[in-house]
Amino acid sequence: VQTDVWAVGVVLYKLLTGNLPFPQKQPTEAMYAVLTNEPEPPPGGVPQPLREIIFKALEKDRAAGAAPRRYQTAAEMRRDLESFLETYSPAADPDDTMVVTPLTADLPEETRVKMRIPTRPQPSGVT
Repeated sequence: VQTDVWAVGVVLYKLLTGNLPFPQKQPTEAMYAVLTNEPEPPPGGVPQPLREIIFKALEKDRAAGAAPRRYQTAAEMRRDLESFLETYSPAADPDDTMVVTPLTADLPEETRVKMRIPTRPQPSGVT
């Protein structure tokens, strides 16, 4: 479960930024960074509550006997993500969207993906 939670944190980071949280190119450097470094901070366009969810999923929990800092279950992480989606209000973006960096950095601006973030719960069947 802990590996899956960590992997979801990596996937969310990649989807929102187009980069990996540990950008090292060489496999041994990347493995060392995953084990010892903190993830790269995402760009400013990622809302703070979403940053906190990602960083909590990527926590290392190094100290023996210390209280765990990473999500202990997928359900716990899902609750935080649902809470974010229910309460997030992008005041600076009038059409309630958050721009997500494309995974391919060389794509033209007009091909950038927009992810709709509802500011209030949607009726069943509405996406």
